[in-house]
Amino acid sequence: MKETHVVTCFLENKAKILFLCRSGQVGSYTQRWAGISGYIE
Repeated sequence: MKETHVVTCFLENKAKILFLCRSGQVGSYTQRWAGISGYIE
């Protein structure tokens, strides 16, 4: 199995945390709430 590295970031400002709803067009966890994520190259 190929290993993939990803990173997730949660932005906080004045006790508020930013969560984003993932698109229905992504390959995993569609339409779920998440932080800002991406692959590490």
